[in-house]
Amino acid sequence: MTRSKTVWLWVQRLCRWALGGLFVFAGAAKLMGLKFSWAGVRLLLAEGSLDGFKVLGITAFRDEIRNYRLEPVWWIIHPAAIVMPWIEIVTGLALIFGIWMVEAAVLILLMLLLFNGLVGSAIYRGLDINCGCFGTDMKVGWLKIAENMLLFALGVVALVARRRLHRMPAAEPTST
Repeated sequence: MTRSKTVWLWVQRLCRWALGGLFVFAGAAKLMGLKFSWAGVRLLLAEGSLDGFKVLGITAFRDEIRNYRLEPVWWIIHPAAIVMPWIEIVTGLALIFGIWMVEAAVLILLMLLLFNGLVGSAIYRGLDINCGCFGTDMKVGWLKIAENMLLFALGVVALVARRRLHRMPAAEPTST
């Protein structure tokens, strides 16, 4: 395997593992209703205490979606709260294991665009709400849009690296 091919292989793997891992974590946090604060994380690391963590169930994620005030599509809020964590987990695992990688990456990219649209809408309307991501208390804002765009870039790089790998010629066997 050529050096260039090895580099693209590892770029692709690292991007898809990072993005897939984040989506598995985000989906699991929503599914379990895990809610934690950064102060709780510091407390856990420093003292081993779980005081900063709460398990609220899927209804907590439903309430986070409801805070976006999506009245025209109110009927989709509860089904989305049930289905979205599973979609995130399955697409994340598919990326991690390299199964249906293109399809999983495209679904994740579409979800990130949707999430950015919702966050942008909340910013435009002046809503002071939590984003509902990763089980944290992170507020919607430009930082959240930047984070999603960084994740979007990871997905694009993984797809570009995969395409580059498939376009490279196979190593020629050496003759003895």
